[in-house]
Amino acid sequence: MLCVLAMDARGGIGRHGVLPWHNSEDLKRFRTLTDASTMVMGSKTFFSLPINKRPLPGNNRRSVVLTFDPNHTKFDPYRNFENLRITHADTFDQDPDRDTAIVIGGADIFRKFQPDIRTLYLSVFRGDYQCDTFVHVD
Repeated sequence: MLCVLAMDARGGIGRHGVLPWHNSEDLKRFRTLTDASTMVMGSKTFFSLPINKRPLPGNNRRSVVLTFDPNHTKFDPYRNFENLRITHADTFDQDPDRDTAIVIGGADIFRKFQPDIRTLYLSVFRGDYQCDTFVHVD
């Protein structure tokens, strides 16, 4: 597995459910790294995306949203997207795309797959962004 992760100097990755910074160069890098890939994210990360970016657009880009309640009605508006799969968090371990997937967040998903991540694309922003969500990178 691979992972694309951005954090502040304290390991913060989010504040009030969204990225606490906007860095266009890092967003371009994210797009390049995730183009033509399967991106894995939790439902909090999915719903933190702008509504017009759910699922994330791109060339042959696929999104897998891991949740403990894939039948929840909050996913209903997104069920007809061909490039989106909503699946139970515990079943992705047997998924054929798992080994080549790119973890994009959030903290719980990162922690779940951290032992299996073989390549980490990490951006660290200087300073303290007053985050309330953190990860630890070894």
